[in-house]
Amino acid sequence: MMSPHRDPTERLVARLESLGFDPRPTGSDSWESRCPAHDGDRRNLSVSRGDDGRALVRCHAHGCPAGDIVAALDLDLSDLFTPRDDRSTPTRPRANGKARADRKAHPTPEAAIGGTALKLGSPTAHWAYHEADGTEAARVYRFDPAGERKQFRPVHLTAEGWVMGDPPGLWPLNHLCNLADSDRVYVVEGEKACDLARNLGATATTTAHGSKSAHKSTWNPLAGRDVVILPDADPEGEDYAQAVIAELAKLSPRPTVRVVRLDDLWRTDAEITKGADIAEWLQDGVPEGWEPEQCREELDRVADLAPMLDLPPPPPAEPRDAPEPPVGPAWPDPLEAPELDGLAGELVRAIEPHTEADPVAILGQLLIGFGNLIGRSAFFAVEADRHYGNEFLALVGETAKGRKGTSWSHARRLLDAADPAWTADRVMTGLSTGEGLIHAVRDPVMKREPIKDGPSKRIIGYQEVEVDPGETDKRILCIEPELGGTLRVATRDGNNLSALVRQAWDSGELRTLTRNNPLKATGAHVSIVGHITRDELATLLTRTDAANGFANRFLWLCVRRSKLLPFGGSIGDVDFAPLVRRLTEAA
Repeated sequence: MMSPHRDPTERLVARLESLGFDPRPTGSDSWESRCPAHDGDRRNLSVSRGDDGRALVRCHAHGCPAGDIVAALDLDLSDLFTPRDDRSTPTRPRANGKARADRKAHPTPEAAIGGTALKLGSPTAHWAYHEADGTEAARVYRFDPAGERKQFRPVHLTAEGWVMGDPPGLWPLNHLCNLADSDRVYVVEGEKACDLARNLGATATTTAHGSKSAHKSTWNPLAGRDVVILPDADPEGEDYAQAVIAELAKLSPRPTVRVVRLDDLWRTDAEITKGADIAEWLQDGVPEGWEPEQCREELDRVADLAPMLDLPPPPPAEPRDAPEPPVGPAWPDPLEAPELDGLAGELVRAIEPHTEADPVAILGQLLIGFGNLIGRSAFFAVEADRHYGNEFLALVGETAKGRKGTSWSHARRLLDAADPAWTADRVMTGLSTGEGLIHAVRDPVMKREPIKDGPSKRIIGYQEVEVDPGETDKRILCIEPELGGTLRVATRDGNNLSALVRQAWDSGELRTLTRNNPLKATGAHVSIVGHITRDELATLLTRTDAANGFANRFLWLCVRRSKLLPFGGSIGDVDFAPLVRRLTEAA
C-alpha cells in the first residue's frame, strides 16, 4: 500500500475531515461525506479508490462536478490521480520545476485563504485558536457567499507557514488562555455565540467545526471545573450538548456539569425560533432596556439553579478475584531493592499501600519530575558530554486499568510540596508542534532597528532591540495523558516535532530555520512523561518512523493496576512531612 501522503484517496478523505465535512468509511476502500461543493447537511458524496489508485468522487444530491468538489477543498483535479512515479513512469515537473506539495504554505493566514476568498468572497469573520502558552495555532474563517449558506474554512500554522485545514491532533478550546479567569466556564455552540457570552463578562468557550465535532477538541482544561452548557434550540444543539457531556465525563477530576436551555432563560413573550442561541436570547428573550450586567446576572442565577448532571459512569470495576488477562510475554518482575533504595523508594513505599497505581509508574514519574525540577544543577559526565536529568518516559498500560493518571497525581503532589512554583508554571500539556515547544523555553528575540537622526530622519546607525524577553526558566515538563496523539502528530507532513524532541533530549539547543519566524532556545531542560495503551503503541510505531531515533530516547515502562481498593486507601493518615522535607533539601 502507498504511503498516506502519496495516496490520492487518503489525501482527499483527510482533506474532507480537516475541513469539517465528516467523512465516514463505508467499506475498506470507500467513504461517504458531506459534499464541499454545495455544503449540504447530508452525507451524499461518495469517495472510493479506483483499481488504478485514483480517487473517485460522486455527488448523489446535485451531481456537483468533480472540479467543483476538489476546488472547494483547495485541491486540483490532478490530486485525484496517483503520481506518475507510483505507476513506474517519471513524474512530470511543474512549470517552475518544483514538485507540487499536498498543501501550500503561505506567509499569513489571509494569504492561505486567498484562493477560497476568490470563490466565496471576502470572509465576514474569523476566530483565532491559541495553545495554552498563548501561541496562535489556527484560525477559522467564515464566508457568507450571496445566495448560499454560510461556510467555514480553517487554516493552521506549520513550520513552513499557514496552510488550509485543521491543525495536527486535537483542536484547543476557543479562548483557551482565558479559561482560568473564572471557576465557571460556559460552553456554547459556535464562535459567534462564544463572543457574545464573553461580551457579557462570562468565561466562555466552544469548539471548532460546529455541533458534530466536540470530539475533535481536547477538553482537559475543564477537568474539575464548574461547566454550564448552553445548547442551541434545535436537535443539533441537544446532540452537541450530549457530545460535550460525553467528553467531560472522561476527565479526571470530573467537572460539575449543568445544562441551561433557552426555555430557562427566556423572559419575554417572543417565540423561541428553531436554532436560536444566545444571540436571539439577548435580542428577543430579555426585557427591553436590560443592560449586559443584568443579562449576565440572570444567566448566572439560572445556572446556579440548574441541577447538576450525573455524568455517565466509568467502566464497572472488575471482580476482586479477577486475574489480569494475559497479554503477550510474561509481566516484568515487581520492584525491589535496589530500585526502591533511597528517598524515591521510601516515598513510593509510603504511597503504595494506599493506591491502585503501579509502583513502577509512581517511581518513574517521580524521578522524571525531580530530574526536571532541579534543572541543570546536576549532571553526569561521559567523556566530554554532560548528561542532565531531563529524561523522557512513556507508561504503557490499558485504558482505565493502568492507573497511569492516578500515579502522576501522587508524584505531582510530592513535587508540588517541594517546589510549588515549578508545578504551577513549568508543568504543561499539549505537546503538538515544535514551535510550541520552543516558545515555552525560547531565548530573547532581538531585532536590528535603524537609529535616525532627529527631524531629518536620516539613518546614522543601527541598534539591537529586544522585542521578546523570552523565557528565563528553561525547565519544562510535558505531561501527555494521550501520547498517541503526539505520535500521530509526528507523522504529519511538515511537522517538525519529532526532530525537535530529539534535539531537546540530545543537547537542549532547539531552533527552527524558517525564514519568516525563526525560533531558538538554548539550554532548554525539557522532560516528557507520556501515557499510552499497548495497542496504540504497536500501531503508531509501525506506521511512522518514530522508532528510528524518536522512540529510543524514551524509557518505556509496563504499568497496570496493582490492586483493587474499592473504598480507597488511607493515604491521609501517612505523615509525608519528613520525606517531603528531605525531598525539598535534595532539590
